[in-house]
Order: sequence, then C-alpha cells, then structure tokens
Amino acid sequence: MPFRDDREALIARVDALEQQLAETREEAEEERARLNEEKERLVKQRDRAVREAEAAKRGDTLPPEVSSSVAEPTEGHVGAAETTKTSFLSEVGDWLFLPFGLIWMWWDDTSTLVRVLVVLAVLAIIGGVLYTSILAAGLDRQATVTWAATVSSARGVELQPGDECVVEASLRGNGEEDFTVDSLVITCGSEQLYRWSDPVHELPGDDDPSPIRGCSELGQRAVAEGTTYTIRCSDTGGRTGGRPELGLDTPTGTALVWRDTPPMLRVELDVAHSSHSVSGRPLLGVEHGQPAWYD
Repeated sequence: MPFRDDREALIARVDALEQQLAETREEAEEERARLNEEKERLVKQRDRAVREAEAAKRGDTLPPEVSSSVAEPTEGHVGAAETTKTSFLSEVGDWLFLPFGLIWMWWDDTSTLVRVLVVLAVLAIIGGVLYTSILAAGLDRQATVTWAATVSSARGVELQPGDECVVEASLRGNGEEDFTVDSLVITCGSEQLYRWSDPVHELPGDDDPSPIRGCSELGQRAVAEGTTYTIRCSDTGGRTGGRPELGLDTPTGTALVWRDTPPMLRVELDVAHSSHSVSGRPLLGVEHGQPAWYD
C-alpha cells in the first residue's frame, strides 16, 4: 500500500538522520579530543621553555628527560620550589590559553564574510590608534597663548561692560600646518566663564545635535618679540548643563559665551585681534602661519 510505503520511507529517513547525527557527534568528540591534546602539547612546550630559560639564567642545562612538572634541583635551589613555580606558571598559562582557544573555535566555525568584517574592523581600530599616536608625536612645539579681552555685555553673571578678561589657550603644533588645543580658558577677574576641559551634559534623545567642540583655524605672525597668533574656535550643540557654549573669533575681535539652559548665561566679549607675543619656536610653518584673514 502507498501509505505503508511512505511510512517505511519516512522511518528509513529518520534512521539515516539519526545515524548522521551520531556520526557528527562522534566527529565533534574526536575534534574536541584533538584540541585538548594540542592544548596539552602546547602547555608542555611552554613549561619546558620556561624551565629552560630559568636554567639558562643560572647557567645550568636542563636534561631532556626531566619531567614537565619538576625541574632538576641545582646548587642553591630546591626542587620543591621549582615545582611550585612551574605549577603556578602552568595554571596561569591555562587561563591565558582558554580565551584564545575559544576565539579560535569561534573563528573556525565562522563564515568568510564575518571573518573579513572582523579583520577590517580590527585594522580600522589599529589604523586610527596609529594615526592619532603619530600625529600627537609630531606636535612637539608647545606654547601658552593669551589674548586680552573686555566685556561688551553680560547677563546671568556679575560682570559689567568694560571689565577686563583674558583668553588663554595651550596649543601644540608640528611646525607645519597641524595643531591641537590642549586647553582653552576665558577668565574675567575672579569669574571663570569657560573652560575647555569641563564636562558637558548632553540633551536626551536625537532631536538636538550633540556638542561639537574644535578650533578650525590658527594664524601666526612673526614680530620682533617672537610670534603672535589668531584663532577661531567653537563649542556648540544642545546641552542641559555643564560647560557653556562658545564662539571665539579673534580675527573679527569677537567672542560669545552662552548657556540657554539654567543657569542661563550670555556674555559678549571684545577680543584683541592678535595675541600677546610668544617666544620660542613658532607652532606653524612659514607657509601656513599667515592666512589671508590675519590682517
């Protein structure tokens, strides 16, 4: 009967799948046993290398037949102490080997596409770290630069028009066109209006842009006393507190420090076009140090 034939075929198919499953499990067990054997072999090799290095420091030679867990006693050393040290190193090595073994097993079972994506991500991270390190290493010229300023108008703080202020920036350059700002502080008397390193409290959600802080342009000019600088910086974006927002443009002689969330603040400054002269090596190269907007 057709029904009976279909049932028998289905039973045969189930038997075949169970047989395949059993074979697969057996292969998995064999592979696991092989990995365990390989791990034991590597651990023994590592322990042997450790003992040989320790023996070499003492000027001894480790015989080939010495056990992997007990080193041959030498003058001034006790075998029990060597055994304890080797056992400790073995346990540490086992714990160190475990994550690499797990990673290797995951890697072996992962598709080619995932492997490529992982490699690209790792290379991108390494490249970013190297680029940042190289750039920072090249910025070997440092200077503390100050600009004189006066208050033009002020709300939310006890300042009056005409009060004197100072804009102070710690800068680094590479003698060509690259520079960075390590710190930027605006102080009026005893009132510190702005500090580059203060934290900022971002607004929740994605409706407002995140704070963006940076200095886009730096100009310099050689004078008899050294070098003067101009700079353009901004620190803007939604925030609920902490560091206020900033717009600094010494080429136009203006600066604005404000906060639109409590405690609200708005201070306008008239800033000197050029900084006080700074001695030492200029931060930028001659060809990059005097942009068109300097004059």
